[in-house]
Order: sequence, then C-alpha cells, then structure tokens
Amino acid sequence: MKFESTLKLDKMKEKKHLYKIRNNDFDPNEFITDFIPIRNERLRKYKQYTIEHNLINDRPKPESKLLKVHNKIHNSFYNYIVDQKVGYLFANPIAYQVATDVEEKERQYFKDFIDSQDMFLLDIESGIQQGACGVSYRLLDIETEEDGTKPKLKNIESWNAYILGDSEAGIILDEDYTDKGYTQVLTLYTKEHIKIYHHYAERLEYINAFKLVDTKSNLINIIPVFQFINNLEYHADFETVEDLIDAYDRIISDAQNEIEQFRLAYLLVTGTDLGDATAKDIFTKQTGIFNIPDEKGEAKFLTKDIPVDFFKYIVETLERNIYKFSKIVDVNDPAFAGGNESGEARKWKIIALEFKANITQEFFKKGLNSMFKSIVAYMHIKENMTNIESKDIYVDFTRTLPVDLGYLADTLTKLHGLLSRRSTIAQLPIVDDVDHELQLLEEERKETANLFNSYEGLEGEENAKLLDKSQEGTFNSSNKKRKQDTTRNQEVI
Repeated sequence: MKFESTLKLDKMKEKKHLYKIRNNDFDPNEFITDFIPIRNERLRKYKQYTIEHNLINDRPKPESKLLKVHNKIHNSFYNYIVDQKVGYLFANPIAYQVATDVEEKERQYFKDFIDSQDMFLLDIESGIQQGACGVSYRLLDIETEEDGTKPKLKNIESWNAYILGDSEAGIILDEDYTDKGYTQVLTLYTKEHIKIYHHYAERLEYINAFKLVDTKSNLINIIPVFQFINNLEYHADFETVEDLIDAYDRIISDAQNEIEQFRLAYLLVTGTDLGDATAKDIFTKQTGIFNIPDEKGEAKFLTKDIPVDFFKYIVETLERNIYKFSKIVDVNDPAFAGGNESGEARKWKIIALEFKANITQEFFKKGLNSMFKSIVAYMHIKENMTNIESKDIYVDFTRTLPVDLGYLADTLTKLHGLLSRRSTIAQLPIVDDVDHELQLLEEERKETANLFNSYEGLEGEENAKLLDKSQEGTFNSSNKKRKQDTTRNQEVI
C-alpha cells in the first residue's frame, strides 16, 4: 500500500548522505528534500492515531443537490490498536537494573540519573510513537552540561529525527525563534562533532536554505540519538489494516448519512402541485400542513428497506479482520468478557499480540542499549566513573495481563523438584525481585532453625506450643518486612 521510500530512506540515498558526512560535505538541504516524504508519512500516521485526520477526511463530497449530509466519522481503531499493545507492554514500568558487581558509586549515580528522568512517561511516549509511526527517537542532551547541569533524556517526534547507518550519524529537526524570526534548526550528530544549521522560515519545505551556524565537539564520542524501531519494515501497528479501517469509517458514515438526511423515507404526495416554496415551508418551518384538493390525492411516506442483516454482516466481518490482521485482542470476545475460559485458554487468544509485543520489546531493548552506551560514556569521560560498562545495565519488561494465580500455584507445586527455586519463583508475577525473595526465604529458614535450637531442652508438648507461637510471630514479622521492602528502592531501580 505504501512505497518503501515513504517509510525510510532507500539504501542508495542513505549511502549518499553517509558518504558526504564522512567527507565533511554534508548537504542539509539535499537531506531535507529526501526526508520530507518520510516526514510527511510519519506525521500522517500520527494524526490517524490521534484521530486528527483519518483517510475518510480526504473523501470528496458527491456533486449532488440532493445529498446535503456528508459525514466523515472516525472510528478510533488506530488509537485502539496502538494503545492496546503499548498498555500490554509498557503499562508496568520497565525495571532498570545494574549488575551487583558494579561499585556502589556508579550504581547510585546511574540510579539517581534514571530516577530523575521520568522514565515511565518517556517509555510510554516512545512506545506510542513507535507503534503509531513505525519508529521513535530519544536524545541524550549533553549540551546543557556546559552550563553546569546534568545531561537530560528527551524524546524526539519520529517525524523530526533520523538515524543514518548503524548509528553512524543522527539528525534532529527543531523550530526556534531567533533575532531573524522563525527559524528551522537542523542538528547533525556524529561521533566527533555536533553541527547546527539554520533555515529562516516558518516551516520546512522541499526547497530550503540551511546554513551552518555552529559546530561543537561531541563530549562523549558516541551518537547521542537513539531509535526504537517497531519492526524491520518500519511499519506502524495499524499499517496492514488502514484500508479496512477506512472501509469501516465509510460504512458507518454512510449509515449515519441515511439517518440524518431522512433518506430512509421519502414523502410521496399525489393530487396536488407541491412546489419548492411550499415544500421548503413544510420542512424548514415544520408546519406539517399543506392542501390536497384532489379527493383521490394522498400524502404518505415511501420507506426504503435497509438490508440490516447484510449491513451487520459487513460491519462484523470488517471488525474481525481488523482485530485479526492487526494482531490485537477483541475485549468483547467471550474469553475476556466474563467467560468461563481458563487462564491458559485466554493466553492462546493473545498469542498474536504477544508475538507482536516481543518484536517491539527486542527493538526497544536495542534502542535502550544504545542509550546505556551514551550514559556510560558520559560517566566515564565527565564523571570519571570507569567501573561500569553498558553490558552491566539490563532491563526487565513485565506484561500487563490478569493472571490466574490459583492455576499458576497448582502448576508450580507440580513442578517442585523439577525446577530450581529461582526458576520457580521467577514464574510468579507478584514477585518483582527474585533475588530479594530468595533472601527473605533464607532469612525465614534461619529463624526457624534458630527456634528449633532454642527449644531443644523443652519437653514435647511444651516445645510444640512455644514453637508454634514463635513461628506465628516470625510469619508476621516476615510479612511486615516484605511490606516495608516493597515501598523501598532495592536493587531494582
């Protein structure tokens, strides 16, 4: 449905711009000319996500005096498709973790930096752009360091950024207002330099006049622009069902047209000459009165039969195909709407969504790894913290999905002895930190062992009573400790 050139630069154009960058001959105006079709396509998709402008908006009104109503109703499938995957994958905050063998100073710096960046909101926004436009971007803004401030992570709209090669160069577009008026800003990031170009105009066009205005050294010698692609094709989540959604919008709009314009029934008048003026008075002034001199004349409504069953069949078929081909879940399915299906049965209903989410997750991790490399490079160069590498930082995603804990507990009980304690506990969604949970279990085991040692000199029944009482106190104490630990920052950042 879309040409590849509107999703990403073709290989030869990308090689052309990389060659010029390597030879210090980058032409920002030539790049903009190549990029504008891609930029417009990404912006078009995002407007569909926000239902600001759907395909049906471009539907021309028929040239007919009889058709006074021309609805263009938006059914927000675009929004629904993207938000379902984003909620499934990102609604539980990503856990940013650092390996335990990293020194505390480095661990604490990274933790404080991540905590200060509102990562949950950044990740949600990136996920939405990733799903709606096929790719999203993020910048580690290191220029602010010159003012004595810390670097900051910023999300960049997908239609205002591009990565060339394997993170060999990054380009970001922005707008500003300078002493020369409205200014379009293009920033080129390479490992060695940050070059800033200005074009004094209110908006980007195919013909531009960008000129170099400033060059800075790249403080970290790494491209600080990171991309999170949605899939290898740069497709949006709704890419394969745009035509189906447009057909759905058209059918619903046409049905509403019939209702609003009274095209389901026509007034049939015989035995009189009902002129335009009289008819206008009847309908606009709502008098409902006119004279029929012919005794055989009459006025009645001629109704139009609507094929309700056919209309319902078409709408339901479109809905099913939209859900199926976009790989999302119909929450009105009996399996999710109070049905008796087990948790395992429901999992099979979301297997396509899970597959799509896994692809998004892996590409998101790849973008985060690039981000970690830049943060660590900054720590090495500017903070003199060298006991940390990007491979020491990892992330955990947790799906947002109701879990049948009864079924899961029964399954894990049956697996006792076949799996390690760590593997078993890791299957429980109520456990956020497996290492910490194992530590709590070990503390409980030691407390119980100490109790047995304390009561060795007591007789049987007395020993049992005191042991039961002490174990009850130990259980309450452990529960209290768990509650306190859940409100405290742990190894998981």
